[in-house]
Amino acid sequence: MKKIFMMLAAISLLNGCVVMSGNYEVIAYDESGQVIKGPRMMASGRGIYTAKIALCQVHPKASLKVMNTDTGEELKSESKRCS
Repeated sequence: MKKIFMMLAAISLLNGCVVMSGNYEVIAYDESGQVIKGPRMMASGRGIYTAKIALCQVHPKASLKVMNTDTGEELKSESKRCS
């Protein structure tokens, strides 16, 4: 029981380090590299995960780019290709 508690505590601490903050835009690109037209997907903090899931459900073959709207830089660790 003590081992389980220690594992849960360690996982909780690791999750606390991965908290996203900031404002982001999730942009979907088609297979030819063109931006897919539609409403802008803006997200704040961990909301980028919801935005990515929604875009991948609507456009299953899209590539996603997550841009930090505060700095203008791409968040490469969260940019991905939908499967």
